[in-house]
Amino acid sequence: MIAAILLERNLQNVANYLILSLAVADLLVACLVMPLSAVYEVSKQWTLGPELCDMWTSSDVLCCTASILHLVAIALDRYVHVVVSLCYDSCYR
Repeated sequence: MIAAILLERNLQNVANYLILSLAVADLLVACLVMPLSAVYEVSKQWTLGPELCDMWTSSDVLCCTASILHLVAIALDRYVHVVVSLCYDSCYR
């Protein structure tokens, strides 16, 4: 998804840039948060030190919040496009 949007000129628009940034946020969750979550779940205790625990918690909150906000932005973008389209059709016929 990321490579397709970056490489294909026809896919480079605002809606796809929102999807691109959502993909990057989700990739950060997969790379930064999930591996440490797996270690924590398997060992049933945090064994990686307090500094890494703070970094993991911070990156978890930051990346998950970014992902959620990207979903909100995509939903708002779609909503505006539908409403403006309907208003345009009814106002200018």
